[in-house]
Amino acid sequence: MQISYTIHDEQEYVSGYGQSYLANLGWNRDLVSRISDHRSRVGARITDGVVDIVEKLGLVRLDQESMEQDVARMDQMMVKLHLYHWLYDCVACMDSVAWLLNSKYGVSDKRWEVAMNPRFIKGLTSKDGIIGAFLSSEYQWMKELKKMRDVIIHGEGRLITGGGSESCYVLDMSRALVRGLPLHRVMVPDMNREYLDKIDRFVESILKTVDTW
Repeated sequence: MQISYTIHDEQEYVSGYGQSYLANLGWNRDLVSRISDHRSRVGARITDGVVDIVEKLGLVRLDQESMEQDVARMDQMMVKLHLYHWLYDCVACMDSVAWLLNSKYGVSDKRWEVAMNPRFIKGLTSKDGIIGAFLSSEYQWMKELKKMRDVIIHGEGRLITGGGSESCYVLDMSRALVRGLPLHRVMVPDMNREYLDKIDRFVESILKTVDTW
């Protein structure tokens, strides 16, 4: 059976947010709208890349809110679901930033090399020293998130119940796989709030740079 369909250019995509939860929050509305309005100047690939980043950051925010509610209910299965999604979406958002910068600077034409890692940052630094230095200064926390993501991908972490002044869970990770992390046990959702603030500021800084192109 053949299915017919029509593709519509949705207004929320044109606005620069795509299908992002951030549109509901009004996250940096003026900045996102200004980049979207300059689509003809910066090019479709750049503005499409911005939409991709904003959509993924919106997923991170939505994962966070869901996880906070799950922790309050002490629903361990749902905490685990949204924690894992949160880590996947964090790393996907960072790699989307790498794709955006690669679209501008042409660091590599090999798809597997375009990711937020030391090799890509070194190549970018040779093209733009200011952006390269900024990524280098931010890389430690991005590396920590990637390590936690790798831990759960390879089944070397477990979510356990934590105690204290309020309800929490603890992501208990294999010490062998988390060398370089401050701790092999991190509290959920406290850890997520800390990293979410860093991702928010990081993406905002990148978009402010895009706004100057």
